[in-house]
Amino acid sequence: MKIKILLLGIPEKCSQIKTQIKDDEITIVGYVVDENQVLNEINRTMPDLILITDTSPMALRSCQQIYLLRPRSVPIVLSDLEDSDLMYKILQSGVHYILPENIEPINLIAELKGIYSNESNRILALENTGAKSSKSKVIMVFGPKAGVGKTTLAVNMSIKLAQKNNKVVILDYDFQSGDVGILLGMNPRNTILELIQEQSNPNVDTIRQFLSLHLSGVNFLPNPHSPEYGASITARQVESIIAALRVYYDYVIVDAVSG
Repeated sequence: MKIKILLLGIPEKCSQIKTQIKDDEITIVGYVVDENQVLNEINRTMPDLILITDTSPMALRSCQQIYLLRPRSVPIVLSDLEDSDLMYKILQSGVHYILPENIEPINLIAELKGIYSNESNRILALENTGAKSSKSKVIMVFGPKAGVGKTTLAVNMSIKLAQKNNKVVILDYDFQSGDVGILLGMNPRNTILELIQEQSNPNVDTIRQFLSLHLSGVNFLPNPHSPEYGASITARQVESIIAALRVYYDYVIVDAVSG
């Protein structure tokens, strides 16, 4: 079965990429330039991968739509890897795979095949939760009291694991004094509270809609914005979220309450 790729971006760049991707195992199923047509085109062509050929605001908005609404089609962006601000914007749009914009065709083909293989395994894992979960590790970080460096340890460990090409998510389960967001330099709108309020029985794909992506590649689920809201979140609900995350992530890091 051939790998189906949809191109997204300005027509000239899409045409150039199309001529470069010549491989018996890959087929280009089309290209789209209008963000209002992205989801319809995905529904029509059912691509495995979506190769985004530019980093315009339109393209990044489209990446976010794909991440939230079509999680089984994997977005890949060609970009200037030395532009840290742009890289951050791309990661925030939900993209996990960024390739250099001037990548050689032979290397591009190899990368596309590798990503397809990785993501095919992910989809298989989603359909076989038990097999994947047994390989995933949950690490709870506790501290005897506040101020002993518990959160710093959890955050640094998450970043180090992500740097080794692991899929990592960190949960701030310290509802009273959690500082994961501060250490990551992030203040996301969505928290575990919004997730539980909107999803009574979430799976990994619905949970991912509420995660924020750090520049390091670590995914982050924050604690509620106000400590009093934590009282409405049960341990059973948190356990359910962790179990669902184990389907996709190699490491689930939990910054637990002190004491």
